[in-house]
Amino acid sequence: MKHRWSHLIKLRTQQNNRPVSRHTQAVWMRKEYRKAVRERLTQGLRRLDPSFAEVKVVSPVLGFGESVFESSVCDGLRAFLLLIPSPTGQQAFTLEIGWSTKGRFPDVGARPSTILGLGDRLPIHQSEAILRIGDLAGTADCWWQLPDPAVERPGDLQALQESIEPIDSARAAEVVAAPVVEALKLVAEVALPFLSQLALQHCESESTGNSAS
Repeated sequence: MKHRWSHLIKLRTQQNNRPVSRHTQAVWMRKEYRKAVRERLTQGLRRLDPSFAEVKVVSPVLGFGESVFESSVCDGLRAFLLLIPSPTGQQAFTLEIGWSTKGRFPDVGARPSTILGLGDRLPIHQSEAILRIGDLAGTADCWWQLPDPAVERPGDLQALQESIEPIDSARAAEVVAAPVVEALKLVAEVALPFLSQLALQHCESESTGNSAS
C-alpha cells in the first residue's frame, strides 16, 4: 500500500508539476484546469474590456503555468492581469493586477510587490507594481477553488487515483465555469475601476505635460 501511495503521488507530481527555477515552486494545478480557466478568462475579458489580450512575457517573477493579459491604457502606461494557478498543492487560482508607466511589464523584485491593509490608500501614484485582486477588494487573499478529490477525501487511495486521471476538455470547462464567472465579477467591480483611476492619474498628467511643452 505504501508503495502504491508513493507511485500515485509521483504520477501526480509528474503530470502537474514543472520545475521553473530554484527560486520558484512547481505548479500542482492540473493542466486541464489551467487550460480551461485561461480560455474562459480570455473570453470573459474580451467581453469586459476588449483591450486586454494574452501576451508572452519573460520575467523572473513569473512562474510556469501563469498567464499574462496586457492592455495599453495610454502612451507609456501598460496594465496587466495575471492568472495565477496555486503553487501550494491546491486546485485553485487567483488574479493579480499589475501596471507600469514605463511601457513594460512591471520590474519588481517580488510578487505581489505591494500588499494593502484595510484602510490603506490605493497605490495609484506608484509608477509600477503588482498586487493581488483580493487586496484591491479589501478582502482576504482571494483564491477560487476547483474540485480535487485528493483534498476533499484525504487518505482515500481512490481519491488520489481520481486526481491524476485525465479530464476531457468539456468536463474541465464545465467545472471551471462558475469560479471564472466569480473572478470576472471581481475584475469588473474592482480591477477595471482601479485601472480607470490609474489612467486618470498617469495618462492625464502625461497629457498635461505634453500640452505644456
